[in-house]
Parts: sequence; C-alpha cells; structure tokens
Amino acid sequence: MRSIKCHNCDLVNFAYLEQCKRCGAVLGQSQTERSAHRQSVAAWRDRWWLVKHVGVPLHDSCIKCGESADVSYKPVSVKAYSAWSLLTQLAGIRVFRRICFEVPLCKRHRYGIDRFAVGSLIAGMLIGLFGVTGMRMNSIILPLVVFMVGFVVGAVGLIFLLVRREIVQVWKYKEPYLWLWGAKRRYLERLPNWSARKA
Repeated sequence: MRSIKCHNCDLVNFAYLEQCKRCGAVLGQSQTERSAHRQSVAAWRDRWWLVKHVGVPLHDSCIKCGESADVSYKPVSVKAYSAWSLLTQLAGIRVFRRICFEVPLCKRHRYGIDRFAVGSLIAGMLIGLFGVTGMRMNSIILPLVVFMVGFVVGAVGLIFLLVRREIVQVWKYKEPYLWLWGAKRRYLERLPNWSARKA
C-alpha cells in the first residue's frame, strides 16, 4: 500500500489520509502550495478572541507576541463542543468536533515554558518544605500555616501549568468560523474587526 511522509513531523502515513495521524498537518502539499495557501488569510479580532476561518491558515507572525522573524507553524488539535454539549454531557455523552489546524509561533513561544506557572510550583514546594521542617518547633500552628500557604501557591502554579499548556482554546464554533482564546493583544491589533466585517 502507498504511503506519504508528513512534512511537519516525518511520520509515514497511508496515502489515502488527508491529515497526519500524529500532528494533524495537511498531507500531500508541496512547500510552494503551503506558502501560497498561507497568503489567503481569513482572521479577525472579536474583542479579545481570535476569529479564524477553519479552512484558511493564519498569517506568518507569532500569535503570542506578534513577532514575524523565525516563525514556524505548529499543528494543534482542538475540540469544538456543540451548543447542546451541556445537555448531552448530563446524559453522559460528549458531543464535539475535533478540528486540526496550524498556529504560527516564534522560536521562543514554540519551545518556551510558562515561567509564572513553573515559578509558582517551585515556590510552593519550597514554602511547603520550609513549613514541614519548621514542625520541629514548639509551636505547630505557624509551620502548619506556612505549609498550607506553600500548598496553595503550588496548587495555583499547577493549575496555571495545566491550563496554559494549550496554545489556543476554543470559545465558540460556528461553521466555518472558530473563536479562539490564547492570541495576545499585539497579534490581535493587526487584524480587522469582526463586527466591521459583518456590518
């Protein structure tokens, strides 16, 4: 059976597939076809959300800082839940559509870590450890309070680490447009306003 190699992650896929099984990139496109396709951008800003046409890629600048130098596209896969998803989840059924597309990121944001989340996690662990070692004192209340403060700070860091690991998150999906949370203000300021387009 014929196969095709993914241009993004080098996974060998079956030739009949349209998207890579690992990263979700579109298969069978040459470099010139991908570059030409990226010229037809369909993206807008709707307050602090990025509105993206599902079939058209985003412009060649990092969505986190707006930088245009050393930008590469990272495949992402998001779940777009239906309007009835709350009712179906009460019945134990999750109804969603998985949408794969590519997000432009600079080198710093492609491989970077969330400093606030990691810093909070480490600070929480150190404060908690200080509280545990202080339990040898005559007073148990102060070390217990210090340990609880460390636990809360570490928990906040862990929550931020879990929430922010996603590059973008879906706020709303209305065929063929996707409202995404995660693009920063510097990127959104360059885009036309969604309400002006609809008027």
